[in-house]
Amino acid sequence: TDPSTGNLYIAQDNQIKQFDADTIELDKRWRSKEFITPEVTMTCAQVVANKYPVSFSVFCDGLERSSFQIYNKQAFRLPSLKGTAWSVEVRGFSTIEQILMAENMEEIGYWGGGS
Repeated sequence: TDPSTGNLYIAQDNQIKQFDADTIELDKRWRSKEFITPEVTMTCAQVVANKYPVSFSVFCDGLERSSFQIYNKQAFRLPSLKGTAWSVEVRGFSTIEQILMAENMEEIGYWGGGS
């Protein structure tokens, strides 16, 4: 921050730029809380974002079990992951609108309005 003007500056792409929320895209990272379920096998997921690509990771029983680069809102298959404690992490420049994980593609279609 420049004390004389109050302007905020950030380092991005090896350059110092004045921060303007409307023009500078910042890489974001968000991790969900841990959801506790009866033992289930998650086999598919969907990430709906305002733009792609988005990095998506699945954590099961405290361990990162799978990581993907997502290029569109199409539902996709996970390796069969069986567990009781679930969380996800997304990274990228986009705004995430919805994340779905399910035991089968029919559930994704029901909750996500189709892929």
